[in-house]
Amino acid sequence: YTGTQHGDYKALLIKTDSNGQQIWKKNIQSVGSTELYAICKSPNGGYVGAGYCNSWRNNYLVERNVSGGGIWNDCHIVEPTVSGYYDITPSSNGGYYVIDGSSNFKWVNSQGEIIFSQFIDHANMSIIELDNGDIVVGGYGFIDGNSGGTPALMRLSFSNQ
Repeated sequence: YTGTQHGDYKALLIKTDSNGQQIWKKNIQSVGSTELYAICKSPNGGYVGAGYCNSWRNNYLVERNVSGGGIWNDCHIVEPTVSGYYDITPSSNGGYYVIDGSSNFKWVNSQGEIIFSQFIDHANMSIIELDNGDIVVGGYGFIDGNSGGTPALMRLSFSNQ
């Protein structure tokens, strides 16, 4: 993040080459304080960031194209949270999987709109999709206002049967 601006944090995306030389940098504007905790590559070669907006009260997703130009920017005001999305990974079914600090697992489409949401209890920090389509989520139970909790690792499997 770029620090505070009138008391609010603002997210900053910087793209570099393999030598660490800056290609572009973009300040991300949203409602209230905004930070990105995770970034992944989008299918079109751009980048999708996940974090919080509205001063820690709402989940946040943003997509930038290859040149850093804005594609979409979504502060989920109708979706209260205590700390935002902590991780994002592309889904083999299209869109992205995200996990928030309140242990809500979500599948969002390529525009950041929620397709599926499920509370998964105590796994809230990291998410990956395995080659077979299963999803592994890790984290620990008490993240906000506490010193931590018991580590958790959860494997999710989906089928159409």
